[in-house]
Amino acid sequence: MGLRRDVEWLMADDAALRTQPRPSGSSKPSGPSNVRTELDGSAPSLEPGVSARAEDPLAWLPCSTIVEYARGQPIYGPSQPTGNIYVVMEGKVKLCRGVADGRPAVIDIYLPDELFGESGLLGKRQGVEEAVAIEATRLMTWTTAEVERVIVARPLLGMSLIRLLTRRAADYGARIESLSTENVDRRLVRTLIRFSDRSGRESGDGTVDMTPFTHELLSDYLGSARELVTHYMNQLRSQGFLEYSRQGIALNRGALREWLKRDVPIDGHGGARQPAKSPPRRVRTREGRDQPASAPELSRRG
Repeated sequence: MGLRRDVEWLMADDAALRTQPRPSGSSKPSGPSNVRTELDGSAPSLEPGVSARAEDPLAWLPCSTIVEYARGQPIYGPSQPTGNIYVVMEGKVKLCRGVADGRPAVIDIYLPDELFGESGLLGKRQGVEEAVAIEATRLMTWTTAEVERVIVARPLLGMSLIRLLTRRAADYGARIESLSTENVDRRLVRTLIRFSDRSGRESGDGTVDMTPFTHELLSDYLGSARELVTHYMNQLRSQGFLEYSRQGIALNRGALREWLKRDVPIDGHGGARQPAKSPPRRVRTREGRDQPASAPELSRRG
């Protein structure tokens, strides 16, 4: 009954909230294509089907500007500092931080109906992180001033944001533990399960259908080599744990969770897990003979 009363109050108050004057100094976010600015209607969710659970920030945020980004286009970063907060409507977004060797460290990947950019609540970002559209993407965006104003009017939004940030902190802690203690095969399996939990759809045959991820994107997320990710993805497919194509991934999530409980490498050799090695290759000696070349061992963390 409490949630029902809150939603009824929210729907009655939404139109009045959006007619309040915009805070001084705030402006609409710039982008390549502003499809529309203010959406009509007083429903609290972004679109039909979005959860109206009290812990979901999308249940309390009013509709706002929608901006389109092309594949590979920065949303914010060192050259485009901003303090906005975003929700993915369509597409995918990766959040990166630069590293010494020039290869970006992918902090997270955001999928439809997921909120990101919460660091903007600390003020305008100073080039610490960069958000990039992985594919053609549509985002709904708010300034931090707008979000703060909504929190004052709807305190449950503040509570839902606290819950969201707490869950993410716990997830980051689990990822750090996995990076520190596990091989690439187990980190890959945990990553696939994590994203299937966030956005997967259960099918009639017991598998979970999820959005496609390139091996390069997975390797950046895992901090590993793309060739090693391809090797383990092929192993997972050959053993019936998943099927994948450019259209998506069908994951046998239950079987993978059972596999994580056992100390067995994904390549099926059994016994203690050995450091993964590069595929054997042959080299030509000075005498003109071919012989196997010793493959350097990959690091334990890939």
